Order: sequence, then C-alpha cells, then structure tokens
Amino acid sequence: AGTFHELFARAGKRQILVTTMSSNISRMYQIMDAARKLGRKIVPSGRSIEQMIDVARRLGYLPFPDDFFINEQDSSSHFQDELVYLIAGCYGQPGSSLERLSRGEHESIVLEKEPMVIFSGDPNPPGADITVEKVRDNLTLKNCEVIYSEIQNNLHVSGHAVKGDIERLVKLI
Repeated sequence: AGTFHELFARAGKRQILVTTMSSNISRMYQIMDAARKLGRKIVPSGRSIEQMIDVARRLGYLPFPDDFFINEQDSSSHFQDELVYLIAGCYGQPGSSLERLSRGEHESIVLEKEPMVIFSGDPNPPGADITVEKVRDNLTLKNCEVIYSEIQNNLHVSGHAVKGDIERLVKLI
C-alpha cells in the first residue's frame, strides 16, 4: 500500500490512472486508501471494475463514502489532481477502457499533460504481454509516465493463494 502512496505523492498535480485485475479487491482497497489519504477521489472506469467495486461496496469490503466515487462521465468537470482513475484493461484487452484510452478513443476520459499510468499486475495469460506492450507504447507516445513491475518494486501481486492458504483450505474441506 505504501507503494501507491509514494507514487501518487510523486505524481504531484498530474492525472493518475491505475489499472489492476478487477477481481483483486484487496489491491483496489490499497489504491483507494492511498488516494483518500492524499485527498483524491476514485473514478471507476470499465465495466468489470465498476461491477466489482459495486459488489465489493455492497458487501462492505470497500467502506468508502458514496461521494468518494466520481462517475466516469463527470470526471472531466473535476480538477484532475483531485482524482485517481481505476481503469480496466491491465492485460491490454482490445476494447477495454485503458486500451481505448491509449488509442485516444475513450468516450469520457482525456489524457491531460503528463499523466502517470500505473500497471499493477503483470501480463497474464501467456501472450498478453504483446497486447500490454502495445498499450504501454501507445501511452508512452501520448507523453504518459508508464510505471509497471519491471521498473517499480511492489506493484505486482499474485492472484493465487500461497502454500499456507492452500493447506488451510484443504484442511477445512
């Protein structure tokens, strides 16, 4: 969680976009907590991210107030240094919110100045590295500072259980 706080602080007044797996609620919590601590609000972008945040909030896993979340369509009316975009497309999926943004074809979000784009998750499954690289290249050509695990420690987390968790699950079953 400290990694996000440090990166967000380093971004200063720039626009910040973070992409991660939509099923990783713990990682989304870390991103939201860092944003909140620096006075920024969250803009969910992409169907999978929006749906997972909605479900996680209803279940109490993301206990942030309603006004902490800004609708993607309303985000352009806010100062960009007050927001963190949590955007779908960490695997460079064609048609995803991040992929469309990288091509300059997003219907609601416009990259401003020199945004910081953080990939919190390594390309997976095999072959995804090709689409991710294309999205990263597009973003770099649009003057974004693109940050990912090969150049920044503590960004990738596995979505898989560790040995002890698996052993516990087997015992419970």
